Amino acid sequence: PPRSTLFPYTTLFRSTRVTAAGVSDPPSTDWFRDYNALPTTYDRTLRISEIDGTDSAVMSHGFKYLEGLTHLRRIVFHKATYIEDEALSKLEAVVQSLKDLQVSSCGNVTVKGVHSLGCLKNLEKLLLYDLPQVTPAARVECLEYLQAQLPKCRVEFPYAQASERKAQQENEKEKESNGD
Repeated sequence: PPRSTLFPYTTLFRSTRVTAAGVSDPPSTDWFRDYNALPTTYDRTLRISEIDGTDSAVMSHGFKYLEGLTHLRRIVFHKATYIEDEALSKLEAVVQSLKDLQVSSCGNVTVKGVHSLGCLKNLEKLLLYDLPQVTPAARVECLEYLQAQLPKCRVEFPYAQASERKAQQENEKEKESNGD
């Protein structure tokens, strides 16, 4: 993608190199910590394969630059304050390549945004949690919806709100103390 403000400085990028035969090497263990540090000249062997948007200010208007990222396999949005439903709906741009997605502790994501992930038919793993705009009852409905839409994907949505997780932990402790 052209140089842009797709993701701010706090976003990490992992790349993979593709050989002349089209076979990709294992992903690099090195991360680009600054989008602007990506090479400015075209390198046909360098591909973005992972994006870690933890604690970043990712916004939906930058998602148009996901188009053409045919090697993007994994994205993590954890505590990405500005991620909302519109942004998640734009992940459809990487439907063919995306295999692993995490959306957690993103306070602006609603049921509509969670449902939009149902179009990501090639996902193998989807992890969602701590989405305060999704009620515990809606979490169950979202989980059922996503499992129906993504039958080949391991969908995990253990809790929608932090208070729900706290209650789960207390129940687990109580069961342990009762010997269950």
